[in-house]
Amino acid sequence: MRAAIAGTAAGRRTGSTTGNGTPAGAASGTTSGAATGVRAERGEGRERVLTEARRLFTAQGFAEVSMQQVADAAGMTKAALYYHFRDKGDLFGQVVLREMERVREGIAASLAEGDTIRAQLEGTARYVLVSVQADFGRLMAELHEHVPPARRDAIKAQICLPSDLVRPVLAQAAGRGELRPGTDVDQATVYFFGMLLGCLKSAEMGRPATLPPEAIAASVTDTLLHGIAAR
Repeated sequence: MRAAIAGTAAGRRTGSTTGNGTPAGAASGTTSGAATGVRAERGEGRERVLTEARRLFTAQGFAEVSMQQVADAAGMTKAALYYHFRDKGDLFGQVVLREMERVREGIAASLAEGDTIRAQLEGTARYVLVSVQADFGRLMAELHEHVPPARRDAIKAQICLPSDLVRPVLAQAAGRGELRPGTDVDQATVYFFGMLLGCLKSAEMGRPATLPPEAIAASVTDTLLHGIAAR
């Protein structure tokens, strides 16, 4: 019993306290926990802003959306919005970055699932046709229209373009002998995405596809790999 009491007394003597008698370690832990909670809340607030901003930008266009609208939609004050983003151009750029990251992850997953170049390309085409809607095209067009070149270049420097994922896959397929000798993989990459974006643009212009995305993805892939001439 004395040993226990002595140990407790020693702990009281050696353990530092805060001004209100709270052990310093407990105070530090409380402060650390509070700081973590604040950071998490700020992160959630930022994501909420990006989600609402994307919705507004794709529905109304960059020029028609105000920072006050975004703040109202995200359930925060305009001052709080400026804590996360310095101006509307910065906010729009971050929306584009997040959208490009979503597309990049989807394409990377589609390529990883295929065990032949046909399977990889068809899976990627299917993902693009199903998941990348006209909204994406509008965001990219308005990025070039409304964001100054210097800021636009800074945004692009942070983006891994879909073509940067597909080009090396085509190069590897050429090395395995899955493509014709001498195939220009850079041009093949351009043709692949050109066909896909053409399909998306056609739907945006009021000419919806008559085939399901799976069939279009197979057709685009077949056209790229084998052409349309009779064999």
